[in-house]
Amino acid sequence: MFMDLQEQLERHQTVSNHLADRHGSGERLDAFLLARPLLCELGAWLHNDAVAQYKYPALLRQAVDRHNEFHRAASDVAKAINVRRADVPRMLAPGSPYVIALNGLEMTLRRLLRSGTTAHIDTFR
Repeated sequence: MFMDLQEQLERHQTVSNHLADRHGSGERLDAFLLARPLLCELGAWLHNDAVAQYKYPALLRQAVDRHNEFHRAASDVAKAINVRRADVPRMLAPGSPYVIALNGLEMTLRRLLRSGTTAHIDTFR
C-alpha cells in the first residue's frame, strides 16, 4: 500500500482548522467517528501494512500511540463543540491536550520520515 507520511501529517494538521471552523459555525461533528483512529487512512496503515514492513517496531508503536492520542483529543474537542462549550478556543490553543497530541503525532511522524524509510512507502501484494 502506498503511504505518503508527509501528506498524512498535513491532513492531520488541518483538523485544527476544521474544528475551529465548526466551532465558529455551530455545526455538529461526529465525535464518535473522529475518535476511531482505524477509520483514518493513516491509522489503518499503521495498524496493518506498516506493521508488516517497518523495521523499527518501537518507533512504529510510538506512532500508533501518538495517532490514537490525537484522535481521542480531537474527539474531545468535537464533543465540546457539539454542546457549545465556551472553552473550545482554549481547547485548541497551544498547551492544550489537543495541541500536545497533534505535536506528538507530528514529531513521531517526522522521526519515521528521518529514520531511513522514505516518505513514500510502496508495497505491491
